[in-house]
Amino acid sequence: MAWYKIEVYNYDKYLGSFYTDTLNEYKLSKEIDAEYGSGKWSRYNLGN
Repeated sequence: MAWYKIEVYNYDKYLGSFYTDTLNEYKLSKEIDAEYGSGKWSRYNLGN
């Protein structure tokens, strides 16, 4: 199983990061909503 670092942003402001084992967009958006709040983030990147 691989773990991926996801970096979360609200436009250009960095909100934070977390690790997940999925790259499925639907699952990622649900995880980000749970962690940072629905509508409080605008994009995410795969970190290193």
